[in-house]
Amino acid sequence: SNAEYMGTACNVREETLMKRRQPPKKEEVEEPMEPEVSGSEEDEDDDDDRIDLTLGRDEQDGEEEEDDGEGDDDEFNEIEVDFDFMDPKESDFHSLKTFLTGLLDGLPYNVSELADTIISQVSVGTMIKVPGDEYSLFGFLTALNLHRHKNLESVQQIAHYLLEKCKQTDPAQAAGLQQLLQDETKPLGLILNERMVNLPPKLVPALHQALIDDIHWAIDNEDVEVRDTFKFENFLLVTRVFKEESANQKKKKNKSADEGCSFYKFEEELYHQESLFSFTFRCPHGTTAASGTTSSTSQVATDAPTHRMVMVVPAAKLPAIVAQMAALVD
Repeated sequence: SNAEYMGTACNVREETLMKRRQPPKKEEVEEPMEPEVSGSEEDEDDDDDRIDLTLGRDEQDGEEEEDDGEGDDDEFNEIEVDFDFMDPKESDFHSLKTFLTGLLDGLPYNVSELADTIISQVSVGTMIKVPGDEYSLFGFLTALNLHRHKNLESVQQIAHYLLEKCKQTDPAQAAGLQQLLQDETKPLGLILNERMVNLPPKLVPALHQALIDDIHWAIDNEDVEVRDTFKFENFLLVTRVFKEESANQKKKKNKSADEGCSFYKFEEELYHQESLFSFTFRCPHGTTAASGTTSSTSQVATDAPTHRMVMVVPAAKLPAIVAQMAALVD
């Protein structure tokens, strides 16, 4: 279950399959959540670059505290888990479908086609797994060119859904969104960023850096006819947020509709700060916080209604955003 990975030690390794990526650098960090974090020592004989997070009770003078036989509600056993960054594979199909099914908030769409498209794009995209289990998918990050895949039914369904929601909730932004969806001279990438609840935040900067590295690799090494499709001008993100609403706000739509939102994933707030524009709408079909597959390191009001925020972010801002992610988790 997701809860098994709360307060675990994790190592991040990146396995290069059909491409060359720069693995995340290893460094000692403290997880900004209770219980306290202590970085594990670097093994000089380990050829893999890893991020080590060790969560557990402090040890004094290198000796473990003795169990006095009394129950301690704050004490738990340390569990060490390795996470690998992998290229997408056919074995990820069903797990990807599970992550993606709720993308349109309960409305049916061709999720199988979208999952197949992610798997077929080996050059750009990272799957989070544990070693030795190719079916264990704990999260993923990828970017799909919406213009390149404009003839796919799933892409058309996503574009139509978002455009209609924009027209309903923020008509002033609808023309701009439609222009971005149609203007193939400015490649638009749909970032799909999903992970299981309570995966260590330390994974996030490395995961997004892998996206940058993948895009650079694809531009230099992909088939000539598709290289330009990875030269993204902007990214489109569809995120889930909590938002408190007063009675007056429910009756009145205004340009500051994004205000008062709490983000499930901390990195999406950083994307929002650099966005060209964004709009927010309430999730239909009784969507609640419990139905989300992701979690932020920040606290959000669990009784607040769940919303979607759609944002457009310049691709040139991505390196700075990733640097901010790294600063937050260090």
